[in-house]
Amino acid sequence: FDIYTDEPLEITLLVRETNSEGEIGANGGRSGNVKWLGGADRVDNAISSGVSVPAGEWITLVFDIPELADSAVARTGDEGPLTSSTGKGVFEALGFVGDPGVTYNVFLDNFVVEMEPNGGNGDDDGKLLGYEIGEDGWVDTGDFFGRLYAQEEPWIYSQLLQGWMFINDEHYDEEDSGAWVYILK
Repeated sequence: FDIYTDEPLEITLLVRETNSEGEIGANGGRSGNVKWLGGADRVDNAISSGVSVPAGEWITLVFDIPELADSAVARTGDEGPLTSSTGKGVFEALGFVGDPGVTYNVFLDNFVVEMEPNGGNGDDDGKLLGYEIGEDGWVDTGDFFGRLYAQEEPWIYSQLLQGWMFINDEHYDEEDSGAWVYILK
């Protein structure tokens, strides 16, 4: 997201560990531990530092959650890394770290949530189920599955089903021309 502030401050991301099974953007629940990402040193139930934002200019902040997970600081619940059995959680809030008594005018814009392709098949061969992935991220499997969007692998969008599927290349058998697929309802 983009941020502008008239006074220097620091930002953290608060994430709730919910093990959500819903789609990205769906209600992920409200129970679970809350952890700060991008900050350090919990003092009296507050975070003492975060990602620095300079005054007087628009900048883009990116929180790479998998990269920050091991350095998460507990807001509620247990200490330790950010964890999720499903790889999902809830964006709870932004944390602002500044000087007491200073008035901050902060503007936020262009929020984006992006899932990085994680290479569910463990390699980077440019293929899904033996089919070439095009530069646009689409795979044409013909009668097998039709057109699939593979940029979020192992989560694959099916044009035919108009929905998301979980396909892991490890469960694909080229000799038998079969694959295990989990389809979201």
